[in-house]
Amino acid sequence: MQQRIRSNSTEDVVTTSYERTDGALIDHIIDFKNQLQIFRIFQPGEIDLGYPYQSTFCFVTREIKNEFISSDAISKLRQKNPQTIRVAEEDKGWQLHEMTFGIDLSKSEFLSPILKMKCKVAQKSTFIGESDLKYIASSTKKDFTKLMEGTYAPVSSNIRCRDAKVKEACKCRLDICNFWYPCSLKMCKGQDELGNSVVYRCGIHTCRKCRVFEFMIDASYKCPWDILED
Repeated sequence: MQQRIRSNSTEDVVTTSYERTDGALIDHIIDFKNQLQIFRIFQPGEIDLGYPYQSTFCFVTREIKNEFISSDAISKLRQKNPQTIRVAEEDKGWQLHEMTFGIDLSKSEFLSPILKMKCKVAQKSTFIGESDLKYIASSTKKDFTKLMEGTYAPVSSNIRCRDAKVKEACKCRLDICNFWYPCSLKMCKGQDELGNSVVYRCGIHTCRKCRVFEFMIDASYKCPWDILED
């Protein structure tokens, strides 16, 4: 799996891009300034299951402190051989995200100025969870009511798409795994020219983490991959 990590120190944004073995294209975008993450996925259709069309989704969650190194630190890394298979040092497991609300991208500026641009191809399929929205409001001192004005309630159902009728609204699940990313800096102790003790950066600590996003969709046939899951 080829992976590319890019940093924009001016906007304080880091983007990790990679392609899954099933052909899905993933962008994991961290907006440090607004303390949120954007997971953008271009999911190929399932021709054998009667839905040949590509779907694009954006999932917005809170930024988790100290889970990814800063944009400035990323900009100083030299990424050699992006096609090399890497094994993370720490496995952070799986996390389930319930995407409670849809996001109206025309009103998303207050949440994050980059959201409208990054998710422009997911106009009706950009989601956020209520708990994440509350956390972002609290951590950034933004008005929660104003943030809510940029959201809407999607269709409602308690049925998983794998159990629903073809044109029935349902809960769709989509998983995204980042198998290798720099989650912290390694610090080493040494001595300077005068023999004084010093602490310096001496590498990166790497992690892997998987997430399951659960969101509402208006017809089960638009979530064909869900029936393939256990």
